[in-house]
Order: sequence, then C-alpha cells, then structure tokens
Amino acid sequence: MRFTNNVSPSESFEKSYSAYQTFDASRQLADVQEELCATIVTELTESIFNDTVAKW
Repeated sequence: MRFTNNVSPSESFEKSYSAYQTFDASRQLADVQEELCATIVTELTESIFNDTVAKW
C-alpha cells in the first residue's frame, strides 16, 4: 500500500501487509473460510488504519 501524507510528506510510506489465521485441522477450509476471511480483513484494515492515523 502507498500512503501519501500531503501535509507532512516525510510521513508518507509504502508498505506491504499480510495476515493469516490458523484453524483446527479436523475442520474443512470450506467450513471456516468465511469466518477466517472476515477476521483477516478486519486485522488488515486495523493495521492499515493504525499505520496511517497513529501520528495524528
């Protein structure tokens, strides 16, 4: 992701984000995929949000 801070250009950055979740091996991915995807999207969103507004 590329974040451009137009007010303080020195605080602009480019960063890659990743996230993963583990799940019980006795369960099928199809059974937990929706929940895992929602959790991962939330984690990624929070990470990006925190990195972009932490210095406000």
